[in-house]
Amino acid sequence: CIYYQDRLSGTFIGITVILLTGNLRESSERLKHTNAVLDKRVMERNQELNELTIELLKNAESQRIIHGQRLHDGIGQQLTGTQLYCTSLAEQLLAEQNPNASLAFSMRTDAKTAHDVVRKTARMLFPVRMHAIGLVVSINELVSCLNEMEHLSVTFRVGGDFSELPDDTALGLYRICHESAMCAATELQATVLKLDINEDASAYEVTMQQNGSSWSELEENIEQRLILYRLKALRGVFTSHSAENGFETINYRIPKI
Repeated sequence: CIYYQDRLSGTFIGITVILLTGNLRESSERLKHTNAVLDKRVMERNQELNELTIELLKNAESQRIIHGQRLHDGIGQQLTGTQLYCTSLAEQLLAEQNPNASLAFSMRTDAKTAHDVVRKTARMLFPVRMHAIGLVVSINELVSCLNEMEHLSVTFRVGGDFSELPDDTALGLYRICHESAMCAATELQATVLKLDINEDASAYEVTMQQNGSSWSELEENIEQRLILYRLKALRGVFTSHSAENGFETINYRIPKI
């Protein structure tokens, strides 16, 4: 009796093992299929996100161009007309020996100053001549404009050859420099910026040192989001280091395509 019970138990265990093995194999196949489906959906969503990121950056550049042209062609032209009118008025008053001639000349000077600010602001919105003058000259112009901001000192150093950059890469690097500097100056309240751009065999690197508040403590704003979007589009990475000697180091590394 015990012999038959043992055989029955063995048979039952064998059948159970076979059933469990079949169920495990079926579950494993279903899990693999589910993982494959999920991987495919993740790839599709990542592709959609990349496309949306590129579209966002294109829209941002389009808005910059529109606003820059409005400043240059609208307000800029009006200020040019104001300068001409003030010059004509001042010369007429001077010919009549009218003491208000100096006031007209002063108005012309003020209009010229305002025109210069509008022109430089328009240039910062969109470096229209980058394709002709190159990335380094464009950044030098940006630094010159930034140095005219009150209580801000910016230095720029370059190491490497940036004369043959693809247009998208050049514009991306320029915008990263521009938006990082503006964020440091306006949001982090930095008074000194040290901007370096270098290259090696595999990547371009932008490094900014700033003496304001910490980047990590800043609530995410439009400049930060745009920078991260640009880095994603360029397959770049971002790092920040704790302050040393009062300066925080912010680094962007963009691989060469």
